[in-house]
Amino acid sequence: MIPSQHAPNRRMEERLVGERIVLRRSHVGDAESWGEAITASIEHLRPHMPWIVEEPKSVEDRRALLAEWEQAWEPGRGYNFMIFLIGDEQTVIGGCGLYPRGAPSSLEIGYWVHADHAGKGIATEAARMLTTAAFTLERISSVTLHHDRANLKSGRVPEKLGFRKGRGRRDHVSAPGDEGVDVAWYVKRNQWPAARPA
Repeated sequence: MIPSQHAPNRRMEERLVGERIVLRRSHVGDAESWGEAITASIEHLRPHMPWIVEEPKSVEDRRALLAEWEQAWEPGRGYNFMIFLIGDEQTVIGGCGLYPRGAPSSLEIGYWVHADHAGKGIATEAARMLTTAAFTLERISSVTLHHDRANLKSGRVPEKLGFRKGRGRRDHVSAPGDEGVDVAWYVKRNQWPAARPA
């Protein structure tokens, strides 16, 4: 369940339920389903996901990475979730997370969606849920989202959610479809409806 905005906590919830999807903390046991989803989506993800060059990985490598993610959770070095459709928490349809890549009071959203589920608003719903969850952590005052300027589809997600758009800045080209201009979006706690007191 999405945590109540009126009861801030000091720990990230491990399972968030939205209208159509469930975000659940990733575990080593997700390796096979996660791998199937990525392998089926390699060409879909290749233009803008730098990490796709390392795919396909072996099951052993996936388990090792998921183990690292599990260890990163408690100290707050990253909160990685698998995305599932409600009613089917066995089949991974994407991944997302919140990462401390900027100021100590900020978390950055990342996400990817299985090729068969792209264009259906899954990423937008996941980003909305993650933003609300981030603001249940008392230390977090802003949430950010970055994408290459050429990745127009990704840019529509924060725009729909009401994030503010910052200036683009030159960045290295890390994926074949990238332009090399990083676009940053952000929202502050007092700008996010679900984080405001009633």
